[in-house]
Amino acid sequence: MRNLFPFFLLAFFIINFATNGAASEISMGYLDQKANRTMVPLRFISEELGAKVAWESKQRIVTINKANKEIKIRIGENRASVNGKFENLDAKAVVKTGQTYVPIRFVSETLAVDVKWIGNESTVVIKEGNKVVKLYVLRGKPVTHQKANIKVGTKTLAANIVKVDLKHPGIQLKVGLAKGHVGQVEDLAQLAKRHKAIAAINGTFFDAYTAVKEPYGVIVVDGKPVHIGREKTVFGFDKNKNVFFDIVDPTIKGTINNSLAARDSWYAYWLNRTPSQNGSCIHLLTPERGSTVSFSYGTNVIVRNGVVTAIRKGNVSIPKDGYVINFIGNYEKTLLSRFQVGKTVDYEVEMHSKASNKEAWNEVEGALGAGPRLVTDGKVTVNPKAEGFTQDNILRHAGARSAVGVTKDHYLLLVTTTATMNDLGSLMKALGAVNAMNLDGGASSGLYYNGGYITRTGRQISNGLLILQQ
Repeated sequence: MRNLFPFFLLAFFIINFATNGAASEISMGYLDQKANRTMVPLRFISEELGAKVAWESKQRIVTINKANKEIKIRIGENRASVNGKFENLDAKAVVKTGQTYVPIRFVSETLAVDVKWIGNESTVVIKEGNKVVKLYVLRGKPVTHQKANIKVGTKTLAANIVKVDLKHPGIQLKVGLAKGHVGQVEDLAQLAKRHKAIAAINGTFFDAYTAVKEPYGVIVVDGKPVHIGREKTVFGFDKNKNVFFDIVDPTIKGTINNSLAARDSWYAYWLNRTPSQNGSCIHLLTPERGSTVSFSYGTNVIVRNGVVTAIRKGNVSIPKDGYVINFIGNYEKTLLSRFQVGKTVDYEVEMHSKASNKEAWNEVEGALGAGPRLVTDGKVTVNPKAEGFTQDNILRHAGARSAVGVTKDHYLLLVTTTATMNDLGSLMKALGAVNAMNLDGGASSGLYYNGGYITRTGRQISNGLLILQQ
């Protein structure tokens, strides 16, 4: 972008064009800051507004025809002819890099097309009948980093801040698993580089001192739940980069032979987590766990392509085209009897949320559960005890922290600092977050940007939030 159009102060992209379900390709233009008007190439006028356009090179005149309107604009002049009558232009037409640009507001209004500016989304919305075109005006670089000293009460906190423009069409959010599996660890920088991310921050809490590095929170990757946690705040996002914060309580429910009868139902409490050897529970283990279940107790129902292929004990393999249901304790004597080789089995994970956007949680593209919640609807709402936290390093002590938040004007904030949890909430609010959540901290706290660490982790991490830029 900068190499092709160094003169563009602000550019825009067509991010959504709908007419009978069809989507337009991305186009580019720029904002004439002197006139405060958005300029678009003639191709946009013809393709998106359905007008006929012509270019008279000798006279340097653009002619636009649609319905009963004919607009003639001479390059560099501040007036245009509309059906033979001159009208003043709010911005002059120009030629740059071989393309002709005209002011979209004048042209669209002259052609009786509705134009609306949505400031907090930096978007121009053009409507004509059932056709809707949304033009996003770039607000500078889509991903930026700054170091800042922020006044919080009587304290000044030093913070690293990565700011991500969620409205930018070239930005994608992704949750990444260390080495591609639940329960593994990896350097945050390596995780980011493996996914070609421009920025990354560490994710959920996890047990750093066991053979399998068990995460604790909800994890959703590429639209698929791969780990379950409960009672803690979850950060999630959908395919359109709408972000959500709430306490989410997932459930795993399954059926046998597609039957809705109670005797053919089953459930699991945990997903891709090692069961307690002396407990009594049902665990679901998918290929995101790894090649094997990694423990040798309980009884395993092995499912491939939706069909039970074996029932056996031991450290069994997890099929790439299926999953394993592990039964421990009393469940080996009760629910296990419902499964036989050859029966069909399926399941779904339901993401139960307390928020008003409950349906959105079942459509999330990615999610990370950690907590506690820091900011809710613009107010600091730090209450770790309400989310079941009992550790002093969460309740009262200062420490290395990572946090994620979103601003009213759709910027995602990735932040690292050293603070108490209450001060972290105040910091996120001071940075403009209307909703924010704490992530894993201490030695796990890390922030990566543009090829290297800006906050280096003290250990390998379990998972992270990745920012990809096209």
